[in-house]
Amino acid sequence: MLRPDRISSYIESSPFISRDLSWIKFNERVLDQARHPERNIFEKLKFLAICSSNQDEFFMIRVGSLYNYIDYGRERIDYSGLREIPFKRKLFADLQSLHTDQHAHFLKNLVPQFPEWGFRLVGLEALEEHEVKQVKRYFKKTVYPMITPMVYDSYHTFPILMNRLLIFGVITNNPTDKKDHRKLSFIQIPQNLPRF
Repeated sequence: MLRPDRISSYIESSPFISRDLSWIKFNERVLDQARHPERNIFEKLKFLAICSSNQDEFFMIRVGSLYNYIDYGRERIDYSGLREIPFKRKLFADLQSLHTDQHAHFLKNLVPQFPEWGFRLVGLEALEEHEVKQVKRYFKKTVYPMITPMVYDSYHTFPILMNRLLIFGVITNNPTDKKDHRKLSFIQIPQNLPRF
C-alpha cells in the first residue's frame, strides 16, 4: 500500500499526466480568473459559477466512472500510475482543497464587495415586513406548486434524482414515530424556476 505522504512524489515521477488531476489544475486556473483584481464583481461571480459548474460535471462523469471501478472491484490504474484507492484519496484531497479555496474566496473577498455593487444576500430575518409578505406570496404562487418532496425511508425506495438540478436534502424528525422517527426527503427544484 502506497503511503499518503509518498503519493505526490510518485505522481511527479510518472512520465504521464493524469487526466483527472490535470482537470483540477485547469479548474484552479478558472478560479484564478475569479481572483483577478481588474475584473468587476459580476465577472468574478461568473468565473466562480463556471468553476462550480465544471465541478458538477466532473463529479457526474469522472468521479462516477471511478466509482464504477471501485464498486465492481475492477482494476483501474490512472495515468499517474496510481491504483483506484490511492488515486481516489489524492483526487478527493485536491477537490476538497479547490472547493475550500473557492468557498473562502466567495465569503472573504466577494461577499464584502456586494454592498458597493448594490446588492446583498440576506436571510429572512433581515427583511422588512412588506418584503417577508412578498417572499411568502412568491413562494406560495410560484415555487410551492412546482415542487414535490420525495421521501426516502424504510417504506420508500430511493427516489430517482435528475442530473444538473438544484436538489435540497431535508431531514425531518418525528419523535412520536418510535420505529423510524427520522426521514430523509429530496426536493428537486425545476429548471424553469429561476435560482434567485
